[in-house]
Amino acid sequence: MKAELLLTVALLSLSGMGVAQAQIANPPLSAPPVAVEGLGGPYPVVMEMDPSLADHTLYRPADMAAVGHPLPLVAHGAGACLNVGNMTPQFLGELASYGYLVVTGGPIIEGADAPMTPGGGGGVMQIATQNRTAQLLETIDWVIAQNDVTGGRFEGHIATDKIAVIGHSCGGLQAIAAADDPRVTTAIIGNSGIIRTPPADDTRTGRSYRPAGIDDLKRIHTPILYVSGGPTDQAQPNAILDFQAIDGVPIFHADIGTGHGGTYREPRGGDYAGVMKDWLNWQLLGDTAASRTFVGADCRLCTDDRWTVERKNID
Repeated sequence: MKAELLLTVALLSLSGMGVAQAQIANPPLSAPPVAVEGLGGPYPVVMEMDPSLADHTLYRPADMAAVGHPLPLVAHGAGACLNVGNMTPQFLGELASYGYLVVTGGPIIEGADAPMTPGGGGGVMQIATQNRTAQLLETIDWVIAQNDVTGGRFEGHIATDKIAVIGHSCGGLQAIAAADDPRVTTAIIGNSGIIRTPPADDTRTGRSYRPAGIDDLKRIHTPILYVSGGPTDQAQPNAILDFQAIDGVPIFHADIGTGHGGTYREPRGGDYAGVMKDWLNWQLLGDTAASRTFVGADCRLCTDDRWTVERKNID
């Protein structure tokens, strides 16, 4: 078995998730966009691949002109660093439905959004490859370039100065590593944080693949949101230590008892999508109503008994 497959299986097992019965049959890159149904935002969303950005999946408003403003970009890293573009379509589609272009690493794999079985095997674990942090930066490069293509479908539709990097678990480490890019405006880290125990080998290669280290925290230059899953989330202690280590930027840590898997696969992405959407709307669109989820002594998360919160450099 290939080393990258062994690594993918190990990382997925750590995240406590398996995906049942994914099939190898993938749509061609030129396949028509597929509607993502049942979302909460004002804009219908489609999921698609683009031949000029192989190995990525896009979620966007079906009619970008209808949004009324250029779309901020959300570059996403998947849980377990799996190279699968449709493992959490409800979550990614929900963000896009509020007027964002969301791009995640990996192709559309038939059945990858099937119900997950805790600790399960098979399915997408047997066919997905290892994602790369570079795919987040490739996303940013590509989207900025597409915005300037005369006559292209994205021409003038992208807010190239409003870019978020986000990720879940191992993908959250990728987002931390990518967040030092000067083009990044904000970062969201879900069920993740720097792993501080010594690895068996180099932190960015091999079986102990860790996309980010403590030094990456020193390069955070934007507002950053952490969302954790409570005491049963194995990454929660790492997120708490990251919160303590990061200085000089607004940082908010929201913690709720979901476990490590979060709510990414729930309808409309569950509670996580709601909180992350508000953060994006505040940081990228200047939405003062959304800011009240995080700002003030009576902020919405502060007064919701389900959540435990801590914050720095936020009034």
